[in-house]
Amino acid sequence: MREYYDEVIKRIPGLRSFEGKALHVGCGTAAFENLLCDRLEFARFYGLELSPTLVRIGEAISSRFKYADRISLKVWEDELLPFPDNEFDLVISLSSMHQWKNPEKTLKEIDRVVKKEGAVFISDFRREQFYLPFYFFARKIGSLYGDEIGQNLLAAYKASFTTSQIRELLEAQHLDGWETKKEGKWFYVTSPIPQGNNSESAGVVEKEKGGG
Repeated sequence: MREYYDEVIKRIPGLRSFEGKALHVGCGTAAFENLLCDRLEFARFYGLELSPTLVRIGEAISSRFKYADRISLKVWEDELLPFPDNEFDLVISLSSMHQWKNPEKTLKEIDRVVKKEGAVFISDFRREQFYLPFYFFARKIGSLYGDEIGQNLLAAYKASFTTSQIRELLEAQHLDGWETKKEGKWFYVTSPIPQGNNSESAGVVEKEKGGG
């Protein structure tokens, strides 16, 4: 996952100097947030996760690395995001969209809680990729980290969206300007940044140009 996280960081220009509030939808054990806390002195992170077990593990890991005061985790009980409007400078979701109970509602909720000058970055497996290479990828990961993790990756592939389905979801929610890009195993969704903002602004992450 470290390679994937490094790739995500590269794809969000400005993240290396981010100083605002970020929300991670489907944060798992908050491994990404702990990685960023090690690099970003002034950023604060909030995470929502469906699994209470992963939330407990994430809280223990954050405490161990002394980031508990900068990482706040909650169990995500439904498709609603328990935060006020325009609360976050950045909202991300990494490899978890296939688990959302109601993708349409969650996308609208993400649009609600991100600031107008903020940004959204979503990434997950894309189902239109060829199955056999992904199968061998999952087998390799399973051999390194345990068969259960490999099986979970295969389940994620089967539950994931195609890039065209993602575009249809964005259009149905009238998320104008949100862009979808596919590359390798992944699709990437980015929201538009209002003109006049740039990656030098505190708490603002500049959108990567996408297409495909």
